[in-house]
Amino acid sequence: MNEFHNSNRCIALILSLVLCNFAFSDEGTKKPKRYPIRYVATPVESVQDMLWMAHVGKDDIVYDLGSGDGRIVIAAVRDFGAQRAVGVEIDPELVRQSRENAEKAGVSDRVEFIEGDLFTQDFGEATVVTLFLGHAANIELRPKLFHFLKPGARIVSNQFTMGEWKPNKTLAIYNEVIGMYGTIESPFGGNPNVPYYTGFGVGRGVRGKINTWLIPVKLAGSWKGTLETTRGPVELCMELRQTVTEVVGRFHIPENTAWEGSVKFDLWDDRVRWFGMQENSKYDTFNLYFDGTAHDDRMEGSIRITEKGETTERPWTATREVTLFTGTWQWHHDTGDDLPLTLRVEKDGQRTIATLASRGKTYPVTDFYDFRGGFYFTHYFEDGSDAIGGDSGWLIGAAGMFGTKLKGRINFFSPHLSWIVGSKDTTESTLKEDTKTEQNTWLSANQAGRDFSLWEPTLLEP
Repeated sequence: MNEFHNSNRCIALILSLVLCNFAFSDEGTKKPKRYPIRYVATPVESVQDMLWMAHVGKDDIVYDLGSGDGRIVIAAVRDFGAQRAVGVEIDPELVRQSRENAEKAGVSDRVEFIEGDLFTQDFGEATVVTLFLGHAANIELRPKLFHFLKPGARIVSNQFTMGEWKPNKTLAIYNEVIGMYGTIESPFGGNPNVPYYTGFGVGRGVRGKINTWLIPVKLAGSWKGTLETTRGPVELCMELRQTVTEVVGRFHIPENTAWEGSVKFDLWDDRVRWFGMQENSKYDTFNLYFDGTAHDDRMEGSIRITEKGETTERPWTATREVTLFTGTWQWHHDTGDDLPLTLRVEKDGQRTIATLASRGKTYPVTDFYDFRGGFYFTHYFEDGSDAIGGDSGWLIGAAGMFGTKLKGRINFFSPHLSWIVGSKDTTESTLKEDTKTEQNTWLSANQAGRDFSLWEPTLLEP
């Protein structure tokens, strides 16, 4: 068995812990190893629940990554009327069985089974992706899902979650057969900021869970649009950064320096809603509420403006100023030795590749997300690596490109830390998020982190 045994599967341990599927190497240049996972078919009831959760219909193209005996692929077209369904499976015997099952079900003309590795398969045409793989496998797939799928595409996973990526919908399931209890055994299981967070998964005593995520629009970067106010037209500027979970940032109006504050977003499909409120003022002094859509570098819809208690609503359009963030970026981390880290970001065709470097070692960043005007990344450093003072843990960064500057936040979370550093002063930054939500406030050692706070690395070379 090579790589993952790509089928609807889960490690066959009934109500037992599924250990981490990765064994990280002790050298930054080596790739994590994958352990084989034994095939376990998705229960029939769960197949129906997964496709129902995804709202599969006549216009959908469904991809089942690790399709096993083909039951999800077949059900998608037979029971839910999907336009087409494709299964990707590495086991040739299961592929043969799938094709036979499709023939018996009378749906061979609308399904396809590909013998191949799901981690290298192009599934960009999918509107729905179904999974029953494992936590670590899901984490490895995350950046590929964001890269290949269009905004609004639905991802459904039986039992296993996506770490810190919060699901849009969750369904508790109660099958006749209890099924699997699976999670990563990790000291980071209770930390909602890192990929090995298990809080959205199945807990002890819960029979099962199905989670659904929607691919969000890419909004990071600098946005500008003309806003009609009682004082006449003004330019509304927003500087946004994005993670797999949220979009946050700042708005300001250059013509009136008092009109500035934080912006909070709610994304669904290509729908965008955001709310901005002037800082250090009463609720109705000046606030903004937008409801609309975003496509590529354009945001349009209606905006409700409240000025000194009076509210008006008008159409509003904004455009994003896209500035490339490729190049080598350097910053110093707060570990006492003041040695720098660098992040090299490059374009390879349609792909964005990132590499961390410190003390002469390089570390490929496989969990990297290009949000067009900015990016988000996570990287796990092994115990004893020199990059972060010899500590093991997760380096998590998110930034936007604003003009010629890259600005954001970066944190390091280690199971060895029993102390907490809060956010630094943000009063001089254009990204002055509410410190109540941005500070590290976790109290247990496995959630403690070094909050390097404001992150403005220097561009060494383009």
